Amino acid sequence: MLRVIHAGTAAMSQRPLLARTVILFGAVVLVAGHGAFLYYIRVHVGLSVGALAALILLVLVKHLGLLAPALARFRHRSGAKATVGAERKVSNP
Repeated sequence: MLRVIHAGTAAMSQRPLLARTVILFGAVVLVAGHGAFLYYIRVHVGLSVGALAALILLVLVKHLGLLAPALARFRHRSGAKATVGAERKVSNP
């Protein structure tokens, strides 16, 4: 397995234009495939463009790992308010 990886990196360093072309082609195919899939979903499921954009944004945020820190921040804020409210109830019997 390592020989295959080494052979691929050696070929990329010997022919950088070919490597860039292959990477660019792969990126174009990846984007086009996602576009076709999202078009199919939108047409057959009947989602509006806004709902589809919100879904894409949610998946992107989740994929980038930005959802967990945001949820932790909201939990911390709501947890602090709930604790203060509970202490007030306990102090006034």
